[in-house]
Amino acid sequence: MSRVPMTLRDVFWQDPFFESTWSDFDKIRENMIKESNDFWKEVPEMSSLVAIPHKRNWMLSHHLSKDGNAPESIEKVFQKAATAPRDDSTIHVLDDDKKFEISLDTHLYRPEELKVHVDKNRFLCVEGKHEVKEDGRFISTQFSRKYTLPKDCIVEEVGSNLSSDGILMITAPKKQQAIEKK
Repeated sequence: MSRVPMTLRDVFWQDPFFESTWSDFDKIRENMIKESNDFWKEVPEMSSLVAIPHKRNWMLSHHLSKDGNAPESIEKVFQKAATAPRDDSTIHVLDDDKKFEISLDTHLYRPEELKVHVDKNRFLCVEGKHEVKEDGRFISTQFSRKYTLPKDCIVEEVGSNLSSDGILMITAPKKQQAIEKK
């Protein structure tokens, strides 16, 4: 098993390195927001039953009161979270003649909680695990994804970049085919 190096980068939408996937994320996000809005127009009475994914306390800092302590109303925080457009589970895969590239949202995980490696069977493995232990409670969140690398990918050159807002982009360059001259 070889570990894939990870480079920490700027915010996904502000770092030109990630520019090749911006339009794809925009299209997916806009489509998801439209479908979500259409759905909730049909069942407004169910909006209070929406399951809110666990967010870390430091992720909710913009909801705190001016003194930085408790939110004005926890119901308001969850109501905003339930109705806010978000793209928490977006995974984008690009496979063209130059590279195999995967982009996924890992904003709920710290860099040290993410692991990217290529195993002996040419599977690109992406794992994340977050645990919180406080006040006698234990919360664990984890994921594991495996992708088969195309045969023409250069395994030794697989790299990953993590934007400061949690978008993980893994790139495997491909061997360039010799261009036939006529």
